[in-house]
Amino acid sequence: MKQWLTTIIVIIVVIGVGAFGYQYVSDQQTYISTDNATVQADLSTLDATQSGVLANWKIKEGDILKQGDVVGKITDQTLPSKTNGTVVKTSVYARQNVLQGQTLAQIADLDQSYVLAYIDEDQISSVKLGQDVKVTIESLSDDFYDGKVMEIGLATGAFYNETETSSASSEQEVQRIPVKISVENLPVNRLTLGVHAEVKIER
Repeated sequence: MKQWLTTIIVIIVVIGVGAFGYQYVSDQQTYISTDNATVQADLSTLDATQSGVLANWKIKEGDILKQGDVVGKITDQTLPSKTNGTVVKTSVYARQNVLQGQTLAQIADLDQSYVLAYIDEDQISSVKLGQDVKVTIESLSDDFYDGKVMEIGLATGAFYNETETSSASSEQEVQRIPVKISVENLPVNRLTLGVHAEVKIER
């Protein structure tokens, strides 16, 4: 009886491992996959146009602005928003002394959010503009969102890293190329920039 149960368990395990292996190989043939990806959006800054005392500062993180909205003034000069978007960072306060050119707030266009994925250099030749992508965002459950490849980087992620130095090691580190992916129907009101995502680019 025990031998019979052991045999059944072994068969079930073998079938399970085989099914997993088949699915893995199938995915590798169908998709270029990575979980080295995050949700991003284009950022703009609201800068002080002159030095002076910041007055009537009216915005906080999470506020939605329209181009031209007056958000405060410095001395006698008003400060209008230069773009539409959501305030994602501000670290100044009313009656604070500010300097010309100082960044007062960062504004993101969340309606045009995208996923930035890093693809291994040995797979990047298979990535083309317009390819369909399936995207999963960790903070938004396990649902798939449809996307498309909209931009492929011209340099690796490490290219502009000033701390990157040549290594005497014979083992060459794999480089990764940034790929920008547009995503349909993202729930902007539940979106947090910088959260992790997983992408599957259809070959």
